[in-house]
Amino acid sequence: MPIIVALLIRSIYLRKNNEYVVKSLIKQRICSKINIYKRVGGNKLQIHDYITQGGKNAIKEYLSSLPEGERGEGYRIRHKIIEKGVIALEALNTRQLKGKLWEIKFSQNRIMYVLADSENIYFLHACKKQKGKAEKFELEKAIQRAKEAGFTV
Repeated sequence: MPIIVALLIRSIYLRKNNEYVVKSLIKQRICSKINIYKRVGGNKLQIHDYITQGGKNAIKEYLSSLPEGERGEGYRIRHKIIEKGVIALEALNTRQLKGKLWEIKFSQNRIMYVLADSENIYFLHACKKQKGKAEKFELEKAIQRAKEAGFTV
């Protein structure tokens, strides 16, 4: 069960412009954004990939370098997030890394991201799952990119 769903304290249903809006209150120490809004059925999320100083899309470049099956799984995850929004994140294998920084795990890969609001998600770094020093290096790289994008982690 995704951590966001497991840690919901309560939900308040509001009626606004003939749409039901769910206002979820989440524990402060788990998620820096206390209020997460989502329409029943899900908002579409806009994915913002990290672009290097050389103009390369770091996330798509990583995904295109993967074997066919893993590459397809990565692009299916992107499509689900675009179409279903925050609800798709609840169904995926995610975990919080540090502050606002989260990761999506698939196969032996992971995509590190920050959920800016109910409409925007920033994919900051993608890499193979590893242990030890390499993992710390990858985490530091994602934190640095989050800071470059204006997020405090």
